[in-house]
Amino acid sequence: MHRLGCEVIVQQPGVIGTRHADGRLTALLYHYPDAYLGLVALAETPEQAAETLRQGTPIPARMTLDSLAHGASFVRETLDAEHGWARGAWERMGCPESPTREQVACQQQFSQPALAILAAADGVLRAEFTLAPWGVVLIDQVG
Repeated sequence: MHRLGCEVIVQQPGVIGTRHADGRLTALLYHYPDAYLGLVALAETPEQAAETLRQGTPIPARMTLDSLAHGASFVRETLDAEHGWARGAWERMGCPESPTREQVACQQQFSQPALAILAAADGVLRAEFTLAPWGVVLIDQVG
């Protein structure tokens, strides 16, 4: 949340759009399954956490920002069960007690959110993607 701007320009279920003091825009999109709306999902064991992550279905997400400077650029960061979650990568490796160098490198890669560069060549940013259950996407103007 510290990456959002100080002025909220749109807020509705699943999205918060903000403007920074320097005019940059940042949006946060999130997808919590309907069964968990208004609740905090708690898990006491890794198995409970994994079961919670299996709840819900992906949804299509679309965002359009217009009146942007020609060539404005944005970074999209995705954090979900497949991106930015090292434990999931470790589990997909078979939970090795002593991971190899290659497995450690893979875990380090998966511990980072997925990144994509988006450009508004014509002054309009159009972003369409699939938002996984429990997924969070940050779209941040960088130029």
